[in-house]
This record gives sequence, C-alpha cells and structure tokens, in this order.
Amino acid sequence: LNTFERLDFNRLEKVVRRVRNRWRMRVALRGSAVVVIASTLALLALTLGLDYFRYRPWALFLFSAITYVGLLSLIFRFLIVPLSRRVTDEHVALYIGEHMSKASAEMISAVELSNFDKVADSESISREFAREVVQSAVYNLHKIDYGRGVERGKLRRFSTVLAATMAFVMMMMIMSPAFLRTGTPLLFMPWARSAFANPYAIDVFPGDVQIARGADQLVSAQLVGFDSERVEIAVKPSGGDWEYWPMTIDESTSEFTFLVFDVGLEMQYFVESAGVRSSIYSIDVVDLPYVDTMDLEFHFPDYSGLEPRTIEDAGDIAVLSGTRVIVFVTPTVRVPYGRLVLDLDPPVDGATSSQPLIVELELSPDGKLGGSFNVERDGFYRVELPGFGGNIAAASPDYFIEALEDQPPRITFEEPGRDTTVSPLDEAYVEIRAEDDFGIASLELIYSINGNDEVSATLYNPSDGDDQRPDVSAGHTFYLEEEELVAGDFISYYARGTDNQDGGTGQTGTTDLYFMEVRPFDRVFRQQQQGGGGGGGGGGGEGGQQEDTAFARRQRQIVAATFRLIRDRKQFSQQEYESDLGTLAINQSRLREQVELVLGRTQQRGAMMPGSDFEKMAENMRKAVTEMIPAEAELGRLDAEAALPPEQRALQFLQRADALIREAQVSFGGGGGGGGGGGGGDNALNESLADLLDLEMEKLRNQYEAVQRDQQQQLDEEIDEALQRLEELSRRQQQENERQRALAGLPQNQQGGGGGSQRQLANEAEELARQLERLARANSEPEMQELSRSLQQAADAMRRAAASNDDRALAEGIRALNDLRQTKGDLQNERSQRLQRDIDDMQTRIDRLQEEQRKIAEDIQQVGADAARGGNRQRLIEQMERVLERKDELTTEVTDLEQQIETTARASRRDEREAARKLQETSNWMRDSKLADKIRYSKGVAQQRLGPYAEQFEQQITNDLDYLS
Repeated sequence: LNTFERLDFNRLEKVVRRVRNRWRMRVALRGSAVVVIASTLALLALTLGLDYFRYRPWALFLFSAITYVGLLSLIFRFLIVPLSRRVTDEHVALYIGEHMSKASAEMISAVELSNFDKVADSESISREFAREVVQSAVYNLHKIDYGRGVERGKLRRFSTVLAATMAFVMMMMIMSPAFLRTGTPLLFMPWARSAFANPYAIDVFPGDVQIARGADQLVSAQLVGFDSERVEIAVKPSGGDWEYWPMTIDESTSEFTFLVFDVGLEMQYFVESAGVRSSIYSIDVVDLPYVDTMDLEFHFPDYSGLEPRTIEDAGDIAVLSGTRVIVFVTPTVRVPYGRLVLDLDPPVDGATSSQPLIVELELSPDGKLGGSFNVERDGFYRVELPGFGGNIAAASPDYFIEALEDQPPRITFEEPGRDTTVSPLDEAYVEIRAEDDFGIASLELIYSINGNDEVSATLYNPSDGDDQRPDVSAGHTFYLEEEELVAGDFISYYARGTDNQDGGTGQTGTTDLYFMEVRPFDRVFRQQQQGGGGGGGGGGGEGGQQEDTAFARRQRQIVAATFRLIRDRKQFSQQEYESDLGTLAINQSRLREQVELVLGRTQQRGAMMPGSDFEKMAENMRKAVTEMIPAEAELGRLDAEAALPPEQRALQFLQRADALIREAQVSFGGGGGGGGGGGGGDNALNESLADLLDLEMEKLRNQYEAVQRDQQQQLDEEIDEALQRLEELSRRQQQENERQRALAGLPQNQQGGGGGSQRQLANEAEELARQLERLARANSEPEMQELSRSLQQAADAMRRAAASNDDRALAEGIRALNDLRQTKGDLQNERSQRLQRDIDDMQTRIDRLQEEQRKIAEDIQQVGADAARGGNRQRLIEQMERVLERKDELTTEVTDLEQQIETTARASRRDEREAARKLQETSNWMRDSKLADKIRYSKGVAQQRLGPYAEQFEQQITNDLDYLS
C-alpha cells in the first residue's frame, strides 16, 4: 500500500477513537446528571426527615448511612459500571453505522479491514478490496463530520440538564432553608456533629444548681428553633422514678416555668417538648437556713378605712400604695437574724435603677423573724438569712411587689350633663355626683360669667359635720336674673372633687367644662307668633345648641379643649402638650380668618345703617377677632392659662353676634326668599344681608359638621378596636381561670410556677384602660371614663390574683373576668347607642336638606315672579347667584349624606343586620336615582328656563328628598 492508502486507514482509526470518546462523554454526562438529581432529591428528603425527628442520634446515624450508601450506589450504577465497560472497534462501527443509515454494513467491514499491517501481511485479503472499502467508508464519514456529529444532540441535552441541576444546587446552597443548611453537614460528617449546633434545643435555667434544703426552685425553659404548646419537665427525686409534669408559659417572656416546692432531697430533671430533650441537670440540697413559711400582714392607709388583713404562707404582694406590710418569716433552721432586700423601681420614670433597700428582720421569742416596710413602688423582694459560716445568702425566691394606685374620684354632672341655653330670667339647676372607693373629702362647683374671675361654690365638705362618704350627690341653682345677663352672654362651669387620700389633700377629679348660653327671653314667643314651633321656655335644651353658628360652636370647642389641656397637663408628655397647643393655635387662626372673611363679604353688600342689628353684629365679630389675636399668640407661646381668658371673651362676642344673626333670621323668615315686593331700599339691603349671612353660616356649619362626623367615625373605629382587645383579654382571662381551677387540686410541689401570664394580662388591661381614658377626655365622653375605671378595677383584680397562690387567686381571677365582661357589654351598648346617634344625625340632616330645598324652590319661584314683573336686574342677578351657591352646598351635602349612609351600613353589618339592610337600601336608592346629579343639573334649568318648568323640576327634587324620610 502506498502512502495515500495508509492515510485512509489512519483517518478511519482516528474517527473510531473520536466516536468512542464522545460516547464515553455522553455516558459520563448522563450518569452525572442522574447522580446529581437523585442525590439532590434524596438530600432534601433526608434533611427533612432529620428535621422531623429533631436530629436525634439514631436518626442522624441512620440517615447518614442512607446518604453514603445511596450516593455510592448511584455513582457505581450510573458512572463506574457504564464507563468501565470495554467498547471494541466493532461496537463503535455498529454505533457509527446507526448514524449513517444505508452505509452501516460498509462501515462495519471497513473497521474490520482497518488494521493496515494485518492487510499488508495477509494473503487471503485482497489489498485492492480492502483499499476500496476503506476509501468508500472514509468518503461517507464526511456526512457525520468525521465523527463530530455523533451524539451532538444528546451531549447538548445532557450538558444542559447537568448545568441546570448544578445551578439549582448552587442556588439551594445560597438560599437554602434552615433545615437544609443545618442537616447537610450533619449527614455527610456525623462524626463531627459536636461542631454543629442543633437548631432545635431547649435552654434550661438554672441548670445544675445547689439550694438550701426545703427551698423552692423555679425552673424556666426557653424553646430554641421551634414552637410547641406543650412542654413537660421530668423530675426524679433521689431513689425515686421519673415523674412528668406540664410547665406553664409566661407570656411576658415566652418562657415555660415550673416551680418545684419544698425540695428536700437531691433530684435530677430535664425538659422535653416535641421530641426535643434537654440535658439532664441536678439539684443538690444542702442544710442551709431557708424560708419555711412566710406570713404577711397588711395595714392599709388610714384614708381607705380598710381593716388590717393577714395572709398566711404568702409571697407576692399586690396592695394599695401606702400600705404597711409586716413580714413574719419562719426559717427551716433557727437563725439569730435576717433581712429583706427590696429591689424597687426608680422613683422617676427614665431614672437609673435605685439601690436595693435593706429591711432588718428581728428575732421573736417563738423563733420567727419579723420586719416591715411601706409599699410605695413596684419591684421585688427576697429574704436573706445567715448560713452556718456566717455568710448571708438568699433564702427565698424573688417575690413581686405591686403598688396599686388609688384612682382619683369620679365627678360627673347628672343634670344637665351637657351645654344648655337659658333665658336671662331662668333659674338653672345643676346636679353633681362624686364617687370614690374610699370617700369624698370635698366637692365644689366653679363657674365664670363671660370668662371673668372664677367663683367657687362649696357643695360638700365633711369638716362641716358630715361623714366622708364614697358616693355624694349635690346640686346648685343659678339665679340668672340676679346676674343681669344679656343675649349672647354665657356661664362656663365645671365641678371639682377631692378624695380622702392624705387627709383630703390627695387626688382631684375634675369634670369637663360646660356652658350655659343666654338667649333672648322673647324669642320663643316671637317664633310661636310666626308659627315656628313651640317648646316652652326654661333651660333651653340641647336643640338650641344646634342653632348656633359654626363660629360660636368652634370657639366653644377651642375653649373646652384649652381647659382640658390645663386640667390634664400632668398626663401629657412635653411633646404631646406642645403639639396639642400648636393644633389649637392653628384652629384659632383659621377661625379668625373665617370670621374676617364673613365680615368682609357683608361689608361688600353696602353700608350698614348705624345702630342696626347688622352693624351691631359686625361690631361684635370685630371685637371677637380682636380677642382671638392674643389668644392665638398665647397658644403659640405654649401658655394655655394665659390663652383661656381672651378665648372666652372671643366666645362672648361671637355668641352676641349669634344672637343678632338669629334676630335677623326671625325678622326675615330665616333667609328664605324675598319679601314679595314691598319695602324700601333699606329693607331690601337688610334682607340681602340676612340671606348672605344665612348662606355663609350654612356653609360653615356644613364644614364644621363634616369635621365632627370624621372625628366621630374615628372614635367609632377606636371603640371597635377596643372591643376586639376586650374580647381577647376576656378569652385569655378565662383560660387563666381554668388553669387555676386545674391547679387547685394539685399539691404545691406539683404546680406550675409564677403568675407572669396573669401580670401580663393586667398590664394589657391597664394599657387599654388608659386608652379609653384618653378617648374619654379627648371627646368629652363620661361613659368612656366609667368604662376605663371598670377596666382598671379588672387589672387590679388580676394583679391580686397573680400575687396569690391559693383559692384567692381563682376568686380574684373570676372577679377580673366579670369586670372584663361587664366592660365589654357596656362598650357594646355604647356602640349600639352610637349607631342610633348616627341614624338620628342622618335623619336630622335629611330634615335640614328638605327644608333647604323648600327654601330654594321658593326663591326660584320668587325670582321667576320678579323677573316676569320686570324687577331690578342687578338684584335678580344677586338673588340667582345666591340660589346657585345654595344648590352647590345642597349637592355637596347630598353626596356626603350618601357616603355617610353607606359607611354606617358597612360598619353595622355585623351587629345590626336589619338596620344595615335598610341603610344600604337607602344608599342604593340615592345612587340609582342620581339625586346629587339632579340637583347639579337643576342649576342650568334655573338659569335658562325660569318659570313653570324650573318650578316643576324643583318639585321633583323636593319629592325625592321627601322620599328619604
């Protein structure tokens, strides 16, 4: 064979080797992909199983063995065995032939004849034949790119699968869950598991400990890495068997606790939960002095009137602040002395911890140790006794000290309990009620006329010979005729009472500030003469307050809010106090600007006649603005006391302006329409001013009431939130009572430890009580104050339950639960009353909208009649402008009413389904009838088609509004 023939043989051998290598690569890639995928899935399953069995030793051993056996089996089956298989040239030829279709037999023959030396030496093989077969095969190999095309698709496919699997594994390593991150190294290196922290563990305190014989030992356990509702402690006394007892959770620390009472023998213990077990610890006992029993004798403050009370075998203390506690300690071993160590909270919030107080215990003839201290602050205390070596050491656990605060007296107005209107000749009677747990020391009524100096009237003083009583009712009559008051004047008044604490110089309770506004005596008579509706004279009533302008009502609110800030100053932080004063300053400024705006608009209508009611009204409004300026400045300087007098004087002038405005409304029919043609220029001007004032006051009233509704809605939401929290507190208190019932039948050394969960409930109840107190003061809601007091009583009962270890704990817990349920029921009634208030408010708004629409219809009819008679064009334009403005206000009010009805329907859907259904139907009707759109469209009708068509359209709107009643 020549050189060229030898090249064909060599090329064929090279292709065979290349195809053999590509086959091996394909086998290796496929095997690697299978191993990686199967190993990844197995690793996930095994680490999950290891996590499920909480990394117990047997599970770690078994799963590690499965890991190694499984991994080696996969490698052997899918890598070692396929790659170790011998692949002959004939097998490769067959494999190549599969990719060459018709030339497969030729390729097999060519491979058999591809041994160049064998062909050259053989006489039985024709060289020419071998050369032709090899050349033909080599020629056909170019179809598969000389072996490079063999396995190309499979290589790509297996490479992609392997790369994707490796990427997934890398992502799992980076973002792996805790069980995978922890279990993987433990599976592959079980012999080094001590180097890895078990993610599930139970931390036990105190662990190994040495205590005095007969002492109590509190064991606490913290679950690490997992949660469980049931945690058990196993205790094994020396020479005894393991006994399992449930531990109780302390919700304040999320720890489980168990109090082992009267440890007399050495014992071992461990804690177990959800398959996780702690190490075994030991409690060693030594013969040291320890508290065997401890009795407490309570001597309550003198003002409380409570008799001394002795509690045997006690510990925790929860008593009225100022109580003197006498401690009697009976030690296990007679000792000559001892001491109490009191670790109390610092006297000022935010201060560093105070030094412990030491109370020496003196030995009595009967072997008991005695000492006393006064409860003034919360904290802890323990007993320390000397050991046999003379070293003093703790001889009891730490016990709680909780100083229950005496609540200030509750002062309320039984009559009238609200702002009222009176005439200058009335005799106005007010009745006050004062309540306190331990007696009322004094009760007085403080009032001021037009913001002048305050006058105090003493209503109750036991020093006059009357005994101090926990419940006092007293009255006072104002003889207004003697004060020579005029329309617009007012009397502001409040009540103040002091309880019996510290001999009558203790805590003070103060009501909100209330107002009596003086109205003209003859106003009711004139309204009756004009058919305005009766209602005899006397004290006015709440309805009269609704007739105030928004100016007077808003100023009255500013005065009342300033008074509350002064009264409750101690309850606010400096930041809260400054923020509230800043808000009042802004409100005072905005009110002043609105008064100035109305003044400016009335003056634009033309000159006012000297001595007329309008001129007097404007003068009073200017005086009010003059007083608002210093009030605003004092509020800005954070001086509420200095701001209150000018605020009250501004209120006086605004109320006098109110009285004159009402006079004008009575004289001109309340702003409803023209007078029907008669009258001179002055009368027309006055009527125009009356209409303008009526319109402006209506706008301001709508704005004011919109703000009021938003505040009421926010208050309703906070009440709903408080109800949910009360339901949760009641549920948890019920569980606490059931726990106490379960423990009542057990001996002390088998009871769970501590009252931490009960104290946590007490803290949450006190927080909710403070929230209700803030709501009551911010919104002038006496009922909320009463609910706050009931909730505080429940919190006190919870603290007493936490401080008791016997049947008293269950009794106090039941009392607390009853208080919670009573508060919840009262709050639900309050919510129902608020729903009725919202419905009444909506009905009032509907009535007012109906009246306003009738006035608008009369105005349109009057304008049409004046236009038909050829009346003054300028006056007709002004009248139409006022009608259009009133329609804008009416549209806004109807839209807002629809939203209010919809919101109230949603809020009452859970508790008042029938009322919610009717409200929703009303809202749907308003939306479907497009009532607001009709009023908006009627503006164009009134401008372009005065006469019968416009009047008919207005009648349709009137009918739609009447349908809402």
